[in-house]
Amino acid sequence: MANDNLRSGPLGATAQASKLGHRIVQMVPAYNAAFATAYQDTLSNSIDQSRNNLFVKATANGYALTLPSYTKDLFGGEWVVEKFLAIVHTNLASNPLNFDVGVYAFDGSSTFTPVDADGIVDGYQIAVGAATGNVGVIHDIPLNGAGGAAESYTTAAGNVVSMKIGSGVGQFTAADASVAGQDQFLVVTNTDAGGSGGAGQVAFYAVLKPVGGSDFKK
Repeated sequence: MANDNLRSGPLGATAQASKLGHRIVQMVPAYNAAFATAYQDTLSNSIDQSRNNLFVKATANGYALTLPSYTKDLFGGEWVVEKFLAIVHTNLASNPLNFDVGVYAFDGSSTFTPVDADGIVDGYQIAVGAATGNVGVIHDIPLNGAGGAAESYTTAAGNVVSMKIGSGVGQFTAADASVAGQDQFLVVTNTDAGGSGGAGQVAFYAVLKPVGGSDFKK
């Protein structure tokens, strides 16, 4: 426990400490061609304790989401992705798994907007084979998207694209559309929309770093 008798200012060490630290969050899968329905399914799936939340590569229209509105560990914060991991749980067969990782916005009513669908990870493949696609293989995935591990980037038009995950953090999309003040969340997209044929299940994890929010202190 911090010793509040050791003071460098008006507050002791305990009071000065950040209320938020890094979080490791498992992404929750959903499968639907209508993104709004996939979002709703994710909300339901996230509270179903019987689920293992493994992403099935052969299922069409696959997404995996993390939403601050349902992930209790993310309440009160604004977050950026520091690392992104995939762990193989069932051997991949027949075809690889190809996916992007990016940020979407939600207006709180009915509209979902890709802020930058591959802004965190712009194309990654988990190939079939013992070294890459067998049970237990861990992929530490390069953050090679336009936003990478950054809080934001600026488009050629001069608009700021926020890569934060959290409530009310939206600014603009990569296509220069305003999503000002909207909530933003992290999304994995299976880029083989019809599903990647053959067996294979993967767990996705995001390592998130706090950068702001009501419970954040620098």
